[in-house]
Amino acid sequence: MLGRLRWYEEPISVIKFGGSILELRNLEIILKVIEGLYKNGKRLVIVVSAFRGFTDSLLASLPEGINPEHADSVLPLGEVISARLVASALKSRGIPAVYVDPFSDTWPIITDENFGNANPLLEECKKASRGLLRLINEGKVPVVAGYAGKTVTGKLTTLGRGGSDTTAIVLARCLGAYEVLLVKDVGGIYSSDPKIVKSPRVLEKIGIEEAIMLCKGGARVLHPKALKYLDGNIRIKVAELKESNIVVRSVVSGNLPKLSIELSDEKISIFTIIALNGAENLIEPALSAIREAGGDVVSISTLEKGLIIYGKGDFNPILSSLHNRLVNKGVAIATSGIKDLALISVRGKELDVTPGVVYELLKPLAKEGINVYGVQTVLSRIAIFVDWELRERAYNLVRTSLGERY
Repeated sequence: MLGRLRWYEEPISVIKFGGSILELRNLEIILKVIEGLYKNGKRLVIVVSAFRGFTDSLLASLPEGINPEHADSVLPLGEVISARLVASALKSRGIPAVYVDPFSDTWPIITDENFGNANPLLEECKKASRGLLRLINEGKVPVVAGYAGKTVTGKLTTLGRGGSDTTAIVLARCLGAYEVLLVKDVGGIYSSDPKIVKSPRVLEKIGIEEAIMLCKGGARVLHPKALKYLDGNIRIKVAELKESNIVVRSVVSGNLPKLSIELSDEKISIFTIIALNGAENLIEPALSAIREAGGDVVSISTLEKGLIIYGKGDFNPILSSLHNRLVNKGVAIATSGIKDLALISVRGKELDVTPGVVYELLKPLAKEGINVYGVQTVLSRIAIFVDWELRERAYNLVRTSLGERY
């Protein structure tokens, strides 16, 4: 029978306590949770936000129109105070805690100079995290100030909204941790906003792409910027404090590639439908018409005056079915279509935060005289529709334009 792992073989857990639960009335519970995990042999890194309301107070005290660089020299102080307070309280309980903030020699979060919404430089963070790993291997519990960063030249930065989540996931990536526990007041990822929708379901498991879609669509439990640093070896667990325990409610798993490109192996058609009144009356009958003709919908774009549908299947029956269902029934003025197209899909973590990426992808196609029949950008995916006969040439041009990012 296998014995229990020795302490130094235990995987690392990164636990982040958000500002929504970091209140003095919860502090005793938080300390008990950390103490219990440590005494059970867990190797821990604790990430803390500022205490509830502290950062908002700092923001309110700053002069209007302050330079973001100057603001960033002040705004992380709430997290600095939290880290030092929690570390001191743990030490008083006999836990060998060490606070880690941007003024520490072991500070691990190195960023660019995009003040107010800085981006961690992953390779620099990995190098800087070696000191943190030494602390862990010495049996200590680092308590890290979330939200804060520091440039390679030593200037303070902040990571933007959801910054402490980003801190936790970046640290997990750099330290080879197997899990990140995000302890929040909501305690899980829900099927809709629990403050608005009655009895939403807790999503016990969700993939990273679906989680990003929810968060970019307004769900505030996680920040998409944080998730882009996730790799397939790390589990994100959203949890709540309950009776001196951490109770996991939702798990995010999976991985988005940094960048990938795919060429469809089936022909795509584009169908345009001009509405008689509003486009909202077209969607349901249009989808039914395509299904009745044996087709499949790839994606839809809505316009003020109509719909554009990208689909697979036999072109002539689908176009006829759309005309019969919509024009002949008096909900559309006309339908048209373009057949024999190919779909080039570019997917990746950083597409939606990389300025000018669509231009860079399309520029070589324009230079070579390849017509683009449609472009769709949705979150971490860009879809480009080109002539089927030119698909290989277009694919190679787009792939080349990605350069070292691919």
